[in-house]
Amino acid sequence: MRKVFAAISLVAILLPLWVKAAEPLTLTEAQSLINPQDPSFARFGAQAEALENAAVADGQLPDPRIKVGVLNLPTNTFDFSQEPMTQAVVGLSQAFPPFGTLSLKTARTKHLADRQRALRSAENLNALLAVRLDWLEAHYWSRAVEVLQDSKDSLRNVIGATSSRFATGIARSEDLVRTELELSIVEDRELDARRKLEDAQSRLVRWVGEAGRRPIDSVFPDLPPPGDLETLRAGLSRHPRIIELDEETAAKRRGTEIAERRYFPNFALEAQYGYRDQDLMGRDLPDFASFMVNMSVPLFFWNRQDKEVARSRLEVRSVELSRSQRLIEFDKMLEIAWADWIRFGDRVDLYEKAIRSQADENIDASMVAYQSDVTDFSTLMRAQLTEIDTRLRGLRVRVDQAKAQSQLLYLKAGAE
Repeated sequence: MRKVFAAISLVAILLPLWVKAAEPLTLTEAQSLINPQDPSFARFGAQAEALENAAVADGQLPDPRIKVGVLNLPTNTFDFSQEPMTQAVVGLSQAFPPFGTLSLKTARTKHLADRQRALRSAENLNALLAVRLDWLEAHYWSRAVEVLQDSKDSLRNVIGATSSRFATGIARSEDLVRTELELSIVEDRELDARRKLEDAQSRLVRWVGEAGRRPIDSVFPDLPPPGDLETLRAGLSRHPRIIELDEETAAKRRGTEIAERRYFPNFALEAQYGYRDQDLMGRDLPDFASFMVNMSVPLFFWNRQDKEVARSRLEVRSVELSRSQRLIEFDKMLEIAWADWIRFGDRVDLYEKAIRSQADENIDASMVAYQSDVTDFSTLMRAQLTEIDTRLRGLRVRVDQAKAQSQLLYLKAGAE
């Protein structure tokens, strides 16, 4: 009885997992399985948090310095009261950078933190795009396997009909051999499709885990509409990959302002108290108090400050050029993806409204004509192969349109 109970318990535990593993993986579920704690994303969040802490530290004054010691101690006796100038000294000094430097350093580091957040958003978009593209590719090859399996059944029917005609002396032996050859070719195409399906699912596993190895849902997904072209183009400047460069540019500009502050001197304030003992006559000696201001003098600015400012300005220009280049690349990507989306959409309509039905009618008519000795075997085989290729091309243009739409949705991120 215990063994029976244990077996029932094991089945109750494993059955939901088995059922879940057998469920087809939809694109919506695949997108929801992207792990936000993936190291590809989490590292940017950790870096942003680190920079936020650094921004607070950058806005603080340097640590004050304390000085403790003895001045003018005679070395012949080391007697503290021998000489009136001998003192026990305690001092405190505080350095001050040029005005505004600390706030600029804080602002620069905050821009760098915001850059890391933009990079995280960009990586999220990259992952979403990768999942969509890999799922769509897996969907195509999954459906391609189904099409090729159906085609094998059709070719087997042709083999059966040809064998019957060959037995009665109507068909030729080469017709039967060719049919078997075409069946072997289709079987090879199916094996290749299965290999490519496994490749696409292996790439999908990178983002969604072992769920990527589940069967791919046969229902084609409805992706969100991308909007109009001009709205997409206007939103490119707000894409996370562009914002990342905007934040880097802002940080570099703050660095330039910091470099310009170095033309002004640094200051340090110092206060010092000196204690003196009694003199040799037993009289109390007055203590000393000292106050000083230290200041740096940037004399050789043409070899230091000028060069640092020039370097900082060139760094700003470099990032600005990178931003312009990326915008050009995004604009080209948008033009290509938009054209592909429109053209593949036209082809999808053509396949669904005309080509697919014509191919089906052609194969049916060819089979009837062949069985009635109206047409020859070559015409029948061409019809069979055309029907296979038509179904596969119809699937491919639909998937390619969805891929182009996925690219548009990736670029749309800035317009939302």
